[in-house]
Amino acid sequence: MKILFVPPLNFPLVVGGFQYQVRNIFNSLKGLNIDVSWYNLVETNLSDYDIIHLHSTLPELLSVARRAKQFRKIVVLTPMIGSRVHSNLFYSNCIKLSKIPGILPDVRITNSLIRMSDFVIPLVRYEYERLHDVFDVPFERMKVIPNGMDNGFFETTESDVQIPVTDYLLTIGRIEPNKNQLSLIRAAKKLGRSVIIVGEAGNGHSDYEKLCRKEADENVMFWGKEFDKSVLRKLYKNAALTVIQSYSEILPLVTFESLSQKTPVLCTDQCGIYPEKFNGVFYTSPDEKSLEKNLKIALNANCRDSINRDGLFTWNEIAQQHIDIYHQLLNSLKK
Repeated sequence: MKILFVPPLNFPLVVGGFQYQVRNIFNSLKGLNIDVSWYNLVETNLSDYDIIHLHSTLPELLSVARRAKQFRKIVVLTPMIGSRVHSNLFYSNCIKLSKIPGILPDVRITNSLIRMSDFVIPLVRYEYERLHDVFDVPFERMKVIPNGMDNGFFETTESDVQIPVTDYLLTIGRIEPNKNQLSLIRAAKKLGRSVIIVGEAGNGHSDYEKLCRKEADENVMFWGKEFDKSVLRKLYKNAALTVIQSYSEILPLVTFESLSQKTPVLCTDQCGIYPEKFNGVFYTSPDEKSLEKNLKIALNANCRDSINRDGLFTWNEIAQQHIDIYHQLLNSLKK
């Protein structure tokens, strides 16, 4: 079984949750002795592979999908369209408009890629239902596979790093307008709570970081980037609450990293997992007033003892779910 991973062409140049997800699945498949390769525009011969796995619905992948079909290859798609930035009605109307020549060609290509795929892997239930209700993908041609987590979050060794505050709010991610750290800083200030912000300015968003620093008082600590899993575990474990206040997310991995350390999460309702229920997860609109209100609720919930491992997977477990689908698709060809 030979698998070809086809991400967007700018994949090596961009850093974010999506890129982290695809790399970890790829590396875990390798670790499980699966023959998987990255697509190379110049060197890749699609006829050498059994399954072509597209990791986007961007227009640049349409030619790859078409050639895969010419070679009668199985096409698997992870579409990444589970964001709530646009409603299902918005997508439905866009699909109708895209049937007019010259109107919304990107939407027409997205629809084509979804229809050409033999199997579709949404990240969340919301995306699964959208693909069925809006793009007419049969449920039997889909399976939800969420993000995994690094094995480091399941280890127990303690970091000796010193955290200068206690009982703090923790937020992790690039500092940029979509991540909305500014609203958290303002809401926390009104509640007199300390905040630790882990991350650095996103590409082109240094002005937003400066704005956040200007708004912050002595109770806000800008930690910077952090990759050491033992340090991240300690940051999560010692936090009173992890907060995801973004205007848009699909499947915020921070949610599950925090739960792995039995720390509750206040998560934006503008994400793909809303309104699914998990022990220790609370939801909020990302505006400052809602944040302030729901911070109080989550902080007073006293729910750490109810948090468990339900819904938490290692990357190897996620890779194995992909392998099961690949085998299922290949076996269906033999029937």
